[in-house]
Amino acid sequence: MAIPSTDLAPTPRLAPFDSLHRYIDQTFSDLTRGLGFTPLSLDSARFAYHPSADLHDNGEVTTIRVELPGVDIADVNVEVSDGSIEISGEKKSETETKDGDRYRSERIFGSFYRAFTVPFAIDPDQVEASFDKGVLTVKFPTASGAQPPARKIAIKS
Repeated sequence: MAIPSTDLAPTPRLAPFDSLHRYIDQTFSDLTRGLGFTPLSLDSARFAYHPSADLHDNGEVTTIRVELPGVDIADVNVEVSDGSIEISGEKKSETETKDGDRYRSERIFGSFYRAFTVPFAIDPDQVEASFDKGVLTVKFPTASGAQPPARKIAIKS
């Protein structure tokens, strides 16, 4: 099966005020560039932290990896219930810079929650979690026969 060329993809329509919003953001960015900070655009503002994650099952072990850079291990919670793993916590970051007559202070706080469901019950005693270099890794055995064999489904017209 050929993958369609992205050159032929339709151009997304912009909302009426998107170009005005980008122009205002750029104007403020240009004005404040020499002041030592850049304002946070509403487009890039994050009101909740949503860490990247992946789930991999090799048939014997299911592994979940969640990227949590800058998160303290004490602020992370892992819970197991039936066929799901829930990972939650809070990211806290404070920086302060003093440079001559300039002063800059930033605080970033955001809670996060990720849930992963698998098609089998998880034994909490078999779950192992580790945290290294900002990556949380959760491993647990895959139940035998947990995934039925793949089967092609006929499409009716």
